[in-house]
Amino acid sequence: MNVVLPSPLVEELPRLTAGALKTYVTLSYLKKTQKPYPTQDDIAAYSKSCVRSVFVYLEELEQAGLIEKRRLGPGMLTDYRLLEEPAYGA
Repeated sequence: MNVVLPSPLVEELPRLTAGALKTYVTLSYLKKTQKPYPTQDDIAAYSKSCVRSVFVYLEELEQAGLIEKRRLGPGMLTDYRLLEEPAYGA
């Protein structure tokens, strides 16, 4: 599987923590290959991180403008939308 790095992610690399980068890559992989709406538990299990850390990293990614989150409904899942256009390496 080739890795495509979106230009906004490349621009934010110097300011992102390693955990946030790992969370972004994990979220991208899960959305493309396994689950359209991965939960924080899914991301934590796949990346071998704790759920609290994933929560912090998702907040960091949202503040950096790399993801958007939206609730799919009351008591339902949260969708983490990757903001990945345009991309490097495509």
